[in-house]
Parts: sequence; structure tokens; C-alpha cells
Amino acid sequence: LVYAWPHENLEKTASAIASPALLDVTVGELAKGDLDPEPYPLYVRYSIGEPLSWPILARFDNTIQLRFADLKEIEDGRLQVDLYWSTVEPVDASYTAFIHLMEGDDIVAQSDSVPGTGYWPSQWWKPGLLMQDSHILDIEKDYNRNTQQITIGLYNTRTLEPLPMMDPSGSPIGEAWILQ
Repeated sequence: LVYAWPHENLEKTASAIASPALLDVTVGELAKGDLDPEPYPLYVRYSIGEPLSWPILARFDNTIQLRFADLKEIEDGRLQVDLYWSTVEPVDASYTAFIHLMEGDDIVAQSDSVPGTGYWPSQWWKPGLLMQDSHILDIEKDYNRNTQQITIGLYNTRTLEPLPMMDPSGSPIGEAWILQ
């Protein structure tokens, strides 16, 4: 485990975490001083473990791989989507992961965030590192697997351009993977 103060440059912490590894990033408890206008995370916890070997579910731009996706229905009408990402080479751009709950062509809930709860940007990814990325979807009605689907993808944080999903031969096949 590595605990870090999240309000300073975390690149030194990131460079100290070696591959291969399974990385889980958790934002710590909120704190608020008497003069602070808003609560802030007191720490970020990086849990480092042995990497798991999962098959590749989806390839994005032939560099980033979605290795595992899990859906859980949690309390208060929310869904938790846990993703595990890896890369085959260092990533230069900043990407945001998106999870959309779709009903037909309509987005009924979504979560867009920098992977690792915002504390492990894609520029820190390195080959051999498997990174957990959790997202919460607030939904207004019960999730229905028969009429709704969850799509997962990445887009460039600066340009908002989606990262293409590729087939095994390297040809683009869309912009999002569908969680079955």
C-alpha cells in the first residue's frame, strides 16, 4: 500500500510503482477544516498486488486494452461498474473513461472520469500494469438488462475525440464496447 497526499504532484508516487502489478486507486475519507469552504480528500491509497491474467475484452487504438468489466447493483438505485485497463505501450495523451447506460439511443445515466478515480491518468500507464477503475451510475429507475445496455469507451480529455475500438486485425469497429 502507498498512501499519498492528493493535493500535490503525484508523479513521483506514480513513478515508484513498478510493473507488473495490479493497481487499485481509492480516494480516502473527506476532511474539512474550519476555514475550508468544501471538504477535500485526506489521502489517496494505491493498493499494489499481483496482476491477474484476463483475456482482452476490447482494444482501443491498438494501445489500451479493457481486460475485465464487472457490474454490480448497489444501494439507493445505483450501479457500480468496475473496469480493469492495461496498455501495451506508454500512453502520451490524457484519456477519460466513459460509461453510458443506454436505453435505445438515449443516455439515461453516465460516468465520465479520468481513470483511477482521477488519480491515475493515462499518461502514467505502463505496460504490465493492470489498473482498476470504478464508476458509479446513479439511475432513476431499476436497471433492466433487457431494455438497457452499458457502453464503455475512452476519449481524449483535451479534444473530446473518442478513441476507436479495434478488432484483432487492427481495423476500427466502433467507439464503445458493450457490457454483456
